Amino acid sequence: MKSSVRRKNVLRSVIRLIAVGCLGTAAAFAPSHSFAVTITMQALSSFGSSGWLQPSAFPGVTGTNNVIRSIAFNPVTGSLLYANGSSIIPVNASTGAIGTAITGTATTGGTVKLNTVAVTSDGVIYGSNLTTNSTTDPFKVYRWASQSSGTTVSYIGNAGLGGSRVGDDIAIFGADSGGSLAFGFSNSPVVTGNNSFSVVSTGAVGSASAVTYTGGTAGAFRLGITFADADTVLGTQGSATIRRVSFLGTSGTLDGSNTLNTTNERGILYFSAYGTPLLATIVTGSGSSMNTVRLYDATNLATTGTATYLTQLNLASTSSNANANANGSITFGTVNDTPTLYALNTNNGIQAIQLVPEPSTVAVAGICSLGLAAVMLRRRGRQA
Repeated sequence: MKSSVRRKNVLRSVIRLIAVGCLGTAAAFAPSHSFAVTITMQALSSFGSSGWLQPSAFPGVTGTNNVIRSIAFNPVTGSLLYANGSSIIPVNASTGAIGTAITGTATTGGTVKLNTVAVTSDGVIYGSNLTTNSTTDPFKVYRWASQSSGTTVSYIGNAGLGGSRVGDDIAIFGADSGGSLAFGFSNSPVVTGNNSFSVVSTGAVGSASAVTYTGGTAGAFRLGITFADADTVLGTQGSATIRRVSFLGTSGTLDGSNTLNTTNERGILYFSAYGTPLLATIVTGSGSSMNTVRLYDATNLATTGTATYLTQLNLASTSSNANANANGSITFGTVNDTPTLYALNTNNGIQAIQLVPEPSTVAVAGICSLGLAAVMLRRRGRQA
């Protein structure tokens, strides 16, 4: 009887120690009641050549002719997709094997007929042309209900801002029903309101509106745009500054700005892995850091405007082809049960980078979870 009581007391002491230690860990790693997981970046070695699909691998691309500027991950099929100027091409997300164009093409209009691609959470594909004047050459958004369906035109018009250049980048949020697309306006031509972006509703028939806010600079969302949530958009034009605008309808508010590590970080993507909000960028343009993919902790980005640098990786270090258009694109999916980033620097191919948690931090989080769960169960038992 005494030994049984002694064992119970020892167990209680162990549970208390775990709980106290975990609560201390939680306090050290804000926000409270969460556990920091250290994330490392490593190549998805089965993809292309050690995680890098080189420019020469893309059919129909002669040298470095700037035609591949946008990529997306389809969470329903598990395929990577890219726009090649006139079609959407699927890529095996594990191996990098390139497939044949999905049914239908963008046939008319635009300086580039099909410049961008994005996919809803339920697998509906969208793409757009690039127009340098949305009044004389309408902006078009195309829609594929699935990878096996034909093309329809979801939206055609001036993107809510007549005379604008639009279609250099794309962001998507939500499912096809009730979702949204966002496209940054360029700083050229000079049009009042080109410091902002266009929001286009998803669905068979979409509508577009330009968000108006005070502040920022012309073309602030031109070379990188991403949703932080349904009504908050982050954008950059590569000046090392990310601007954050919240909006309701056509009315927006500049909530703040954040400075990244270097200039030329574009193709930005806000997402979450291992319970942590993250921001990914790729260095385009030129310079010794070109093709570098950077990862930031974005836990406080939506509140204080800060993004904390975590780590970086460059799998394409032997390639430094000129990217005069400075286009880049990043997408995110799960491959082999592992969160995976795909990063495109135009003319320099696609990198596939897996995000792997440090084993020790996962173990601590797991032990903490078990310890706190045990404490809660004991408390509930007492209350009963």
